[in-house]
Amino acid sequence: MNVNEDDLSLQYMNTNMIKLDIGESCLLAAIDCHRFGVSPDCDLLLKEDDGRVTSHILAGDIFYLAAGCSVSLRSNTSSRTRIVVIEFQCKDGQGNFAPIGSRQAAASFRIPQMKNWVHAFTSDQQPGSLAERWQLQARLYAIAAEFVKSSSAPDHAGPYEAELNTYIEKTKRMIHGSYDSALDMESLARGSGVGASQFYRAFRERSGLSPLKYVISTRLNASLRLLADPAVSVSEAAHSVGYSDEYYFSRLFKKQMGLAPIEYASKAQVAIANLSAIFTGDLQVLGITPRVNVPRDWHLDPSLRKSCIEAIREAKPDRILSGPIPEELLTELSRIAPVSVYHWRTYSWKKRLLEFGRLLGIASVAERWLTEFARKTDNARKHVIAKYPNTPFLLIGVRKDEMWIYGSQRRKFTDLMYDELRFASPPAVDTIGFHGIASLSEAVDLGCGNAIFLFEYPATEADVAALEGEWRQLTDPSSHFFSIRMQGQFLYNAAMHEQLVDQTVALLQASANGK
Repeated sequence: MNVNEDDLSLQYMNTNMIKLDIGESCLLAAIDCHRFGVSPDCDLLLKEDDGRVTSHILAGDIFYLAAGCSVSLRSNTSSRTRIVVIEFQCKDGQGNFAPIGSRQAAASFRIPQMKNWVHAFTSDQQPGSLAERWQLQARLYAIAAEFVKSSSAPDHAGPYEAELNTYIEKTKRMIHGSYDSALDMESLARGSGVGASQFYRAFRERSGLSPLKYVISTRLNASLRLLADPAVSVSEAAHSVGYSDEYYFSRLFKKQMGLAPIEYASKAQVAIANLSAIFTGDLQVLGITPRVNVPRDWHLDPSLRKSCIEAIREAKPDRILSGPIPEELLTELSRIAPVSVYHWRTYSWKKRLLEFGRLLGIASVAERWLTEFARKTDNARKHVIAKYPNTPFLLIGVRKDEMWIYGSQRRKFTDLMYDELRFASPPAVDTIGFHGIASLSEAVDLGCGNAIFLFEYPATEADVAALEGEWRQLTDPSSHFFSIRMQGQFLYNAAMHEQLVDQTVALLQASANGK
């Protein structure tokens, strides 16, 4: 049937929520509606009627099912899964049912906003006002538009670019979850659906490392924490991270870390009392878990101060690491163990990480970590420059009841996003350090409609969706709204910066997939 594409219209019909237990499958039977589906939190396996697995769908990716078609879905994770299925009709100018693309089922495609939009489609309250109904229709059209784009993209003898990106992200997750097992790089390459050289090149472009080096890095990082435990031998650490030959592991560790595993263990098995939450992320990447941590501003409350000093004394630390503290408290703590004070606000976290490495005798481990971090940021910067050259972005921190602008004059957050990753900064923030705002209107008044929101608390999808909706109403429709969800306050340390780079690359990749 010839269809005049100019006359096609979409009509949202219904949304179904499917919940699967671990290992459970479900059948999406054929109906007279088209469907888009998404699992916001878990990966899926999509099987067609003949039982073949045709697609691996990453969490947040969207799949399409044409009217009259059916597929089977199964969770690809070890947790409960929810799947949102949006039903709609497409009709031509005469009111006849029509297809919306040349494919009956799409492997996957991505829209960066989809995780936020899920709340609107699954709200218990059906859209009542005309504005709400039109907004839902508008989002349906946006999803359909991205589907048509992905369906019409050229297929260069392999999966679509978005599908290759999906496979690489899935491979990275699998490596992190299975680094203690034997991993066959050739098998991983074959599973990508493209030639081995193309897969290796694409993996390096998206992670900054080859698949083999990514595995090695993941394993060695995991081995640090094990070796820092006095109860774990070098042999046990090697086997626990996937190396059956402890001698090979030792040679590899020394080549990468600059010292033998037994040398690292002798230095890392140190009892640390950490008096600043900021330092926890630095010690973490060095493989060290403090014997005692204290709450923020612990020394300001006399009763809390007394209990913390007693806890420090009972821990019998070899060293105490602290931010600035009163002189009399420094004297008291020095009677327990040597105290190293770091005025962390006055210099970068990278310098502090190196100082920790030197203090503990594992400077080469800190240097190696910073080298890998530089490789990650170099890779992320290429994505930024390619995708958003000279596009200014506001950096906005969000907590439960407050928001602020991160300006160029404040190291925290901006030294990475503006200086290293090269997001362009709007001129209005050049003189701002840490500027609290009472509403999003104040941010928009700075003259930039593009923003990266850093949620510094366990934000829900509804939280993000609500903020995006407000931002969209205040800005131009072509403006960019990106969200990075942290689980807590962004701290100025190594682990937080690594997490931020990883999430930024994922954000940029999702944006590219939805291009």
